[in-house]
Amino acid sequence: NGDIVKSTINGNTNDPNVDMTGWRFDDNTVESIADLIAIPNPKNGNRVFVRSYHAGLGVGGGDFYYDATKSSVNDGVVVFNGWVRDLSDKILTTDDAGLLGDGTDDTESLQNFFNVASQYANLNIKAYGTYNVNTNIIAKNISSLIGTDFHINGLRESFTFNGYAKGVLQILSSPNVEVCGVNLKGVRLTNNNDPVGSHRFENGDAGIHLVYCHNFYAHHNTVDYVKTWGILGERCNGGTAVYNKISRTTRQSGINIVVGSTSGIAIVAHNEISECGLYGIELEGRDQSTVINSRAIVHDNTIYNCGQGIVCVGPNFDTQIHDNTITACEKGVMLVDVNSSGILKGRLTVRDNNIFRCENGLSWAGLKHADITGNNINGEQVPSYLIKASNATVDKILSQNSFRTVRNLQIN
Repeated sequence: NGDIVKSTINGNTNDPNVDMTGWRFDDNTVESIADLIAIPNPKNGNRVFVRSYHAGLGVGGGDFYYDATKSSVNDGVVVFNGWVRDLSDKILTTDDAGLLGDGTDDTESLQNFFNVASQYANLNIKAYGTYNVNTNIIAKNISSLIGTDFHINGLRESFTFNGYAKGVLQILSSPNVEVCGVNLKGVRLTNNNDPVGSHRFENGDAGIHLVYCHNFYAHHNTVDYVKTWGILGERCNGGTAVYNKISRTTRQSGINIVVGSTSGIAIVAHNEISECGLYGIELEGRDQSTVINSRAIVHDNTIYNCGQGIVCVGPNFDTQIHDNTITACEKGVMLVDVNSSGILKGRLTVRDNNIFRCENGLSWAGLKHADITGNNINGEQVPSYLIKASNATVDKILSQNSFRTVRNLQIN
């Protein structure tokens, strides 16, 4: 086809116009990773360009250099028998691991990809395709995870938890990480690795779980069908969750990004949250000894058909909840023991929220240092069916004659 090629093996009978196996281009270019590995007697410092991870697909290739000290290393992503991928641009993609993302059970390969990425500090991860997984996928030490048509689906029938891990996708120790374009469907299962008791009953799979990811930025993700939280931030000082879509969390809340936080600003805005057994948005679980150093801003979220719309529990100093639209929940906004210690560092402000068709618009107890103004509460047309007990979520109808509702009831 006009390209000059050289054979990498003796006696090569393959026609390079049809099959490039055993051939390389004269300009130090090879077609695939298999051809890269097949280059005979590479020398330290040799450089080769690979056109594609798998021959003919045109993705997952790149520049490689040979490091003789790594001749026995093959991690399937960055190092291939001494040939090392050039990561000077700090970008690693699922194509670079040869992942096809074709919807098969690819748990092991996807986890290996993240394991390798964690060995190189602060890489920007780009992910493509659909992956069905049978356990938690864990990423560490990354700068960003940007998905393009990227889907992670938990396999409910075969899913087992990795120890006490919650997130079907769990991101650890990645300060300032950006997470975008992840479409995740969970499994709605209890983690039986937890001790017997109420803690086990309340726990299970979450969607995206960030731990020690200070000042993270999670946006434009979709999470559906999990038992606990859609997006959970734990021990993250400062975090932002915006423009996400969360639905069908059985036992916990759509979003809670303040668990164990000790400082920083938490921002939850412009999210669409529905069908959550406990709360739509939760501000609970902050470190009470240092909470006076924290702020939270919750605004312009749309919340529908959750147990409670927005809930603050415990110290929430300098917190603003405004311009949210909450519909068809048992309670629109619930405030429990908020700032009841009497220590004053800022105030809780609840203003200009639209609360429609909720059994209770605003509810509070043990509340101090708060301003509640300008909220639009319309209690007309409250649905006859509301989520009122997160531990009694309907999972399956055993008999169509068991009960009747005044409107159609859809399960799951």
